[in-house]
Amino acid sequence: MGSAISSVTFRRAAENLRVRAMLMAAVVKYIRQEEMTQAEAALKLGVSQPRISDLMRGKIDVFSVDTLIAMLARAGLKVKIQITKTKVPRIPCGTFSLPRCDFLPLDGGGQVQYH
Repeated sequence: MGSAISSVTFRRAAENLRVRAMLMAAVVKYIRQEEMTQAEAALKLGVSQPRISDLMRGKIDVFSVDTLIAMLARAGLKVKIQITKTKVPRIPCGTFSLPRCDFLPLDGGGQVQYH
């Protein structure tokens, strides 16, 4: 059960990271296309110059999805979100088999053989 929970947690974290990376790339692209200095970008996007420096250096861990969306909105850019259902592989009962285990007492002790 623990590994199933950690797997779900990992997938959620990975998806959040992917979304933040896409948003961050859009902000960086905007700043570069507009040929702004970090100070100009900070003023336009409503954050400090050190935050723009973090952004330009790829420090993704210091930006939330909300912050990045707010920065894009201040830049006059629209964020579109598309939600689709993912296919989760399911294994119906009875479609897989476990290795058979036989105990063969050859020398008085039990040895295990897998087939």
